[in-house]
Amino acid sequence: MHKKLTKRLLDSISNDTSKDLFIRDSNHQGFGIKVTPKNRIIFIAEGRIKRGKTKRITLGRYPDIDLGEANNRAKRALSLLGDGIDPHELAREEREKQLARTAKDEALSITLRELMEDFFESRQLKSEADYRKVIKVCMGDWLDTPVREITRQMVEQRYKKIAFKEGHKPQGAKATRYLGSIMNYGKAEIIRGEPLIINNPVDVLKEKRVDRSVKPKERYIQKKDLFKVIRAMMTECHKDARDLLLLQLFSGLRDQEAKKLKWKDLDFDEKTITIPTNKSKRTHIIPMGRFMYTMLQVRSNNKINDEYVFPNRRNDRPIGIVRKQILKVTKKTGVEFSHHDLRRSYATYLEGDLKVSESIIGRLLNHSPSSVTGKHYIKTNATRYVSEANRLYELIAADHDWTSDKGQRTGEGDWYKLAENECEGDYEKGYGKSLIHVLYGEDLKEMGKEGVNVDWKYIDEDIDSANIIPWHFYEDHGKDAIGGR
Repeated sequence: MHKKLTKRLLDSISNDTSKDLFIRDSNHQGFGIKVTPKNRIIFIAEGRIKRGKTKRITLGRYPDIDLGEANNRAKRALSLLGDGIDPHELAREEREKQLARTAKDEALSITLRELMEDFFESRQLKSEADYRKVIKVCMGDWLDTPVREITRQMVEQRYKKIAFKEGHKPQGAKATRYLGSIMNYGKAEIIRGEPLIINNPVDVLKEKRVDRSVKPKERYIQKKDLFKVIRAMMTECHKDARDLLLLQLFSGLRDQEAKKLKWKDLDFDEKTITIPTNKSKRTHIIPMGRFMYTMLQVRSNNKINDEYVFPNRRNDRPIGIVRKQILKVTKKTGVEFSHHDLRRSYATYLEGDLKVSESIIGRLLNHSPSSVTGKHYIKTNATRYVSEANRLYELIAADHDWTSDKGQRTGEGDWYKLAENECEGDYEKGYGKSLIHVLYGEDLKEMGKEGVNVDWKYIDEDIDSANIIPWHFYEDHGKDAIGGR
């Protein structure tokens, strides 16, 4: 059907059939309308593409566009067809170009902060808090910068400033390593077909062979300083920080492993501690020596949180930073140390003083085995290493008088001197001066009164081995309270 298309016709026309009704404009060849059974009016252009098939092009819907605009669109579409260009393909290409431009704009606008958050969401990192802290300190002014604007030159200059001008090479190396991991994650990110990052700007340091080597730390608490350091922990620290630091010294646990320890991870019957997830991503089980067993039993009996062994002050999360407590110890003793120095001290005493093999120390520290056999075939039981845990306690605590800062020892590991006093029935001059009983003696007495299920013999096995019964302070509470001895 051919008619002259006018506004009056468009406003009055209707389709009473069940099929589309086509009306071609008698004044403009190739221009027309399609009226659907629901009386929707759609402008169309029809024409044969140069040396091709006839094409019908949808121009828009009335009254979204008026008759004049539709006429102009028809002229452009028919002109393209005459030139051998398919308007549909042209429109698709334009859409793709627009999407590409949009993707590029989005990629250009994503900041380091946004990329870092996506990076953390994609994986569970024990070191997430450290990532955040280091990036904030070293590159905090970049957090709201689009990642594509962080250049190789910026990275190189920032690292050299931190490492060489300011003298913080380990921190600079760590910061660029963390940034490199985040940027590598960004390289794999595709936004509507557009890579977020083409090249990792941190690679410039490797390509230019910029020195990022960091010597392994060697600091540990020397054995001659152990007494005064532990005494300072006892006198200067809050008991939660004190117990946390002592646990790290006697177990070699990493800082976050110790802080996030949960009651469900403890097995007092088997005398083991389980770290379900850790840096090496393997379940780690270590033995409770006598000291750890006593400490954790006392904390369990006095616990104020049903989940965490070391809760924070608000009692809703694990304990946080205890740096101020460590500084108090350093101020009193002059001995500087960190959490990791306690772990290093633990390993040093095992190897140097107790002659424990490096392979066993590696297992106690949960270092990744280097061999296929070690990784996949050798599975050890933590209870095998109870002896090492208890020997370490004897080495560290020995027979010092832990009741004062001037406490002396009669001879390394000479438990029999204490036992002799104990044999004479003088608890205060004997075993009452030992580390376990100075720290936890009063709690042990109360637990004895309450009949708490504790392996008393395990706690004082060293004295028991001399056939001495160090239980004079329990006599008033009956044998049942001390395990029936």
